[in-house]
Amino acid sequence: MKDQWPNRPLREIASLSGRIGWRGLTAKEYTREGPRFLSVHSLNYGPYVDLRDAFHISQDRYDESPEIMLRQGDVLICKDGAGIGKLGIVGELREPATINSSLLLIRSSTAIEPKFLFYCLSSPYFQRIVLSQLNGATTPHLYQRDIAEFPVAVPDRATQQRIVAILDEVFEGLATAKANAEKNLQNARELFERTSAVVLAQARSTARTATLEEVVERDCTLSYGIVQPGNELADGLPIVRPVDLNRSVVGLGGLKRIDPALAKP
Repeated sequence: MKDQWPNRPLREIASLSGRIGWRGLTAKEYTREGPRFLSVHSLNYGPYVDLRDAFHISQDRYDESPEIMLRQGDVLICKDGAGIGKLGIVGELREPATINSSLLLIRSSTAIEPKFLFYCLSSPYFQRIVLSQLNGATTPHLYQRDIAEFPVAVPDRATQQRIVAILDEVFEGLATAKANAEKNLQNARELFERTSAVVLAQARSTARTATLEEVVERDCTLSYGIVQPGNELADGLPIVRPVDLNRSVVGLGGLKRIDPALAKP
């Protein structure tokens, strides 16, 4: 069915606007109150744009760029910097807001539902297009002229609305499942900590106290030092680094291997 939907370049179904270079703001222009000034950080909290990290600017600076004054349903995409390709859709706006020069505002026409457009641009297909634009680039950047030519398959509005309703339900279910899993994990951690505290308290009441040096193997030296790992050797000595200590059990299979001579005191 998708093959029967007409493909249209993004510029035909949406307007694209970015902050004009000479209107760029510097940090010294930020204010304690006033319209919000969004950066890529506002795209870090899920599908909807979040204003919690946004700075404030003066009303005058806000008014000089009416083309990037945000409205509900606008889609934002990061076109340069570390978050390139990241997306967000503007939900309910309780205060005026605009964007900085790293973001591009995409505003749907009557031909396409804003949330449908957001899902299209969030799809693996469009993310592959984004990556193809970046391959070989010295300074990663998405140009507005290239984004404007992105092809979008556009079904009728009723089909768009059905697809959005289905995807909303799916992602809401995933979010609920994730929240439940995180809550169960937290409960398990708390149970483990309480049980461990009780067991250790009982053990301390009957056991003798010993130093760590007394309970480790005799050939295991307790020392502190810094080892520069150097190059990795396929048959070298496994080395445990801080990055390998993010779990309760260290898996030896994934450790970096180094020249055994580097580990000699």
